[in-house]
Amino acid sequence: MGTLEGIKWLPIVVLLWGGFLSSAIGAPISCPYDFSVLDNFPYVAKTVRKNGNRGFDCSSLIAGLEIVAAMYLRETGYFLPPQGTSGACMEAYERQLLKQGVSSSFNLTSSCHSSLFTIDRSTDLCKGVQNISDFRDLIQDADRSLLGTLNQSCRGNLGSTTACGMCNQPQLQTVAVILNVHRLSKETVACSNFTNVYIAGVVNELGPLDPGTASCLFYIKFPKHSTGSKSVVYAVVGVLAVLFLGGVVGFLLHRRKKKREKAKKREAHLKRTKDLLDSSKVPHSSVNWFTIEEIKKATGNFSTGNLLGSGGYGNVFKGTLKDGSVIAVKRFKNCSPSGDANFVHEVEMISSVRHKHLVAIRGCCVDSSGTVDGHQRIILYDYMPRGSLQDHLFPKNRGYVLAWATREKIAIGMAKGLAYLHHDAVPAIIHRDIKASNILLDGDFNARLADFGLAKFTPQDAYHVTTKVAGTFGYVAPEYALYGQLTEKSDVYSFGMVLLELMTGRKALSSTCDDPPHTVLSDWAWPLVKEGLWKDAIDPKMIYSSEEEKDMERFLLVALLCSHPQAHHRPTIVKVLKMLQGHLAIPALPDRPITVSSGTMDIEAGACDRNHRTGFSSYTGSSSSQSTFSSRDHFNKSDISTPLVLSSSEL
Repeated sequence: MGTLEGIKWLPIVVLLWGGFLSSAIGAPISCPYDFSVLDNFPYVAKTVRKNGNRGFDCSSLIAGLEIVAAMYLRETGYFLPPQGTSGACMEAYERQLLKQGVSSSFNLTSSCHSSLFTIDRSTDLCKGVQNISDFRDLIQDADRSLLGTLNQSCRGNLGSTTACGMCNQPQLQTVAVILNVHRLSKETVACSNFTNVYIAGVVNELGPLDPGTASCLFYIKFPKHSTGSKSVVYAVVGVLAVLFLGGVVGFLLHRRKKKREKAKKREAHLKRTKDLLDSSKVPHSSVNWFTIEEIKKATGNFSTGNLLGSGGYGNVFKGTLKDGSVIAVKRFKNCSPSGDANFVHEVEMISSVRHKHLVAIRGCCVDSSGTVDGHQRIILYDYMPRGSLQDHLFPKNRGYVLAWATREKIAIGMAKGLAYLHHDAVPAIIHRDIKASNILLDGDFNARLADFGLAKFTPQDAYHVTTKVAGTFGYVAPEYALYGQLTEKSDVYSFGMVLLELMTGRKALSSTCDDPPHTVLSDWAWPLVKEGLWKDAIDPKMIYSSEEEKDMERFLLVALLCSHPQAHHRPTIVKVLKMLQGHLAIPALPDRPITVSSGTMDIEAGACDRNHRTGFSSYTGSSSSQSTFSSRDHFNKSDISTPLVLSSSEL
């Protein structure tokens, strides 16, 4: 309605004043328009009296003219009076307004300041439309269904808001069709007024003089009259108010009851999870508990803009706590109460150890308050702004290279963190998933071990733990992959493979199912070092000085020693750390009776067969129900991979 009113008034006001120039000079001509019908609509004259000649909304004058034109159309079938009657009609309009109390000084031309135009059949105002038949033909040329829609929607009483709204829709559609389909200029909007006149004078059964029709189509306002039944109205309003208030109170009570039930369930759920932690076998430091509301506020309600990475475990988001500290929020997916033990295991592992080269836990959150979110399991970590080691060793931007001093710092930090787990933590902890993507870097490139989802406590005095195999191809020690025997030396092997990646700039395993499998990185580097060609194994992109060559050779020898296929030849991580720091001599490299590649060939072939059957394209793109999340996933959402996890039943 607002659009129609906004575009229609200027051209029609133009029509109002047309007769003052175009009417012929001569004998008086009478106007066939009956302006006396405006006695029923004092609103038109009232707006003129209120504003005088100070300028007013000319749309009220347009509305009065449309009502008179609608009556004329209803009686004669023509929209406009005969040629030459324009001036007489404008004079008749002014006399009607004077009769209704408008000041004698009122002048139509000076009030609306419009260009002059004729308002009779001498001018083509609307695509040649003169009568009802012309108007119908104009609409049918564009849309044959519109006339039927107008007749159906606008024929009855338009006094109610609903009925008027149903009529306004085809009314506006008709105007749009006429202007757009017939490509009329915006100045030729007399067709818009013809539409109102046609509906009021022809379509509507009650006619243009009906208050409901005049109010809906011409926006004429009517004074409010007392019905004499105020008491009845007040009674009805009172009853409705009581019913409304009763409904509101009932709704609030019901909502309060539901909130209490949810709160009780949440408290019971939180207590059960805390009890699991409290009853665990290993003592741990106190854990900070956060509410789901605090987590949502910190992460922008888990917005995609804060997403750091995704994996089989769920998603990791960047967040900011109310104290301003930045955190990484690990949100597990597909959680259920039966999975609380696994969640508690990881919380227990991380919270039981504290070291500068281990990712620290900031807290956790459990929640079961929402039917949409379901069971929530969330762990909060310190945020590592440099991402993972894998992000820096194998970046998409190949022009980026880690300097040797930074690599040396990262290697020693890795060794210190692993040494703490193996020898300082009580009981000792075997990480089981040491790899480049699980080495996170803080702002100063200090290495921190992350992802303790697969970690195992080592029973006291036990030589090894026999367990179901879980890990990532290329990093899993041969004895663990083949026999399920897990020892601290298994972590040392994984450490050696990461150290080789750090020194060579090559991936631990790059074989594919379509090409012949490549040897693992240690098998590639071993003969080069044994033949004295160790420089050929160093990352060719790395720039270093001759003074640094001795340290680099030492690190490469330690990496090969750690990644020896036979566990008894590998040093402990404590000795590894001393060797890296130059405090302990490096023994001669022992022979390698077999290559790691030969020991894993069947494993790789079997994995390829499984991947082809399940649709996976490579090792790095496959996963199983035992897959662990990759710390690389924490900080690189554009290059996500989920590691293949081996189980003893598959080997």
